[in-house]
Amino acid sequence: GWRLPTVAEWKGFADRKQQSPALPPGHPFDNVLTHTGYWSKSKHKFGPRYVYGMNLWYGKVSHQNKDDNGIVWPVRYVELADTEG
Repeated sequence: GWRLPTVAEWKGFADRKQQSPALPPGHPFDNVLTHTGYWSKSKHKFGPRYVYGMNLWYGKVSHQNKDDNGIVWPVRYVELADTEG
């Protein structure tokens, strides 16, 4: 159950008040690369050769050509228990 995050998930996770990396204070991650963008699974409006990405230097959404180098940060699907009974 691994997948790429959507651009909306990246926006919710990044902290634009922080820089290099633009992650919330106290995050548990080490050695976060900030010199290139992280891909999302969200297709870009420019067409099928592009994806939205997240620049973790500043925490800004960008776009990337699929032919360019990029980094992936997979997230895991989580099934929530049925709490209604």
